[in-house]
Formats: sequence, structure tokens, C-alpha cells
Amino acid sequence: MKYKIWRWSFIILIFVSCEDRDYHTFSDKTWNSEERVQFDIEVEDSTAYYFTNISVRHTTSYKYQNIIMFSHHYFDGKKIKTDTVEILLSKKNGRWIGTGKNDIKEVTHTLKERSRYRQGPHRFILELAMRKNELLKINELTDISDIVIYLTKDDK
Repeated sequence: MKYKIWRWSFIILIFVSCEDRDYHTFSDKTWNSEERVQFDIEVEDSTAYYFTNISVRHTTSYKYQNIIMFSHHYFDGKKIKTDTVEILLSKKNGRWIGTGKNDIKEVTHTLKERSRYRQGPHRFILELAMRKNELLKINELTDISDIVIYLTKDDK
């Protein structure tokens, strides 16, 4: 009996953790600063509250503690908002914050909590904003493998 419960718990966990998210995969694990990454999200329920999340996958060879980007939000063809987003990928001591096996780690960052969105298509564009020594733009950020922005409905 315990085996059946454990087995079903494991199967449910797999289905819940494998939500269908449309990750953008970077060629050669490199994000070129000229490459803007676009995500189109259809909101059907304008009365619900949503969390806006960004997940980043990187290799353990990534040489920075964080990643900085601009998030542009469009609705009905008009820009609504631009945010600067900093996501910490490692602690000051060098330990990776994300989860994962082998040399790939994934970090999820909540961009907005409990927000309502108008019904219809929303477009989010992510733009690399990394700098070296606050002055020099980083044109190619290596060891970034995938990124996604997605909404999760708040069930409260």
C-alpha cells in the first residue's frame, strides 16, 4: 500500500512540475545583446490575479553572480511598462542559487506578484542589459542556455 501511494505521489509530482512553458533556447548557450527575446501570452481571465515569473537556465561555468535585463510589456500593440530586472544566480560565496542536475541550474524570479491583466494577448520582450564595470556593455553573455517568462494564476 505504501508503495502505491509513493508511486502515485511521484507521478503527480512529475506532471505538476512539467508545466508546458515555451522556453527560448540560446544558440551555443550565448545571449547576444542584439537579440531580444519575445514571449506572447494570452490572458483569458481578467478577474484573476497572476504572478509574473522569469526562469533562467545557466551552466555552472557562468562567470557572473547575477543577470540583468530589461523587461518590456506590451498590450494591444502599445508599450505598458519597462522594468529593469536583476536576478541573482549565485550567493556571494559562489554557491549557485538555482536547482538542477549536472552543470545546468535554473532560477525562477517573480517579477510581479498578484497582478491583474486585461484579457487578450500580452507581449513581453526581454533585452540583455549586462555591463562590465558599469560602463562597458556585454555584447555576448555566455553560459545562458534558456529563458522564459510566464504567468501563474494565484489560487487564493
